[in-house]
Amino acid sequence: MDEYNQIIRILETEPLTGDLDFILSTQVIYIDGNFGIPIQSIKQLYTIAFKQFKLNHNKLMNSKLIMLLYPDCYTILNERKSLLLQNQIDKYEEYSFTRFVLTKHSSNSLLWSYRYWIRKQIKIDDTTRQQDDEICNLAAQRYKCNYPCWTFRRLSMLKNSNFELVTVYESD
Repeated sequence: MDEYNQIIRILETEPLTGDLDFILSTQVIYIDGNFGIPIQSIKQLYTIAFKQFKLNHNKLMNSKLIMLLYPDCYTILNERKSLLLQNQIDKYEEYSFTRFVLTKHSSNSLLWSYRYWIRKQIKIDDTTRQQDDEICNLAAQRYKCNYPCWTFRRLSMLKNSNFELVTVYESD
């Protein structure tokens, strides 16, 4: 329970600007925006966070923790979408948070879809484009055949420009 409280405190107070990783240490580590969660604690942390989430205790932070541990949870992503639409979560902060989660879960298609959904809700500027380029490049370096990442990049580029998809057929 101490690790859980420590992580919730970090999520509430510290900027998550670096990388997320699961580590062999027995302690939670936060250094300069980088966040390490002990591997052996993941199951227990997930169980506690999901129980707290279901009981409506600090839904915002518990859903954030669950996203860090297991971003494939439709329940959590749908709840966060609902909170975004109700303006209980800042769209730009959530967009940055998905970048942070993608540093660990870079080939998660559901997370890339969620990021694209948020992207459609916000105004795209040079900073957003730069952030997209950085996370896509990082994801491509970690996993070369990262189709969710490439799909996100392709759709984002199409949305940012006047390009049209053109199918080219080669004749024999």
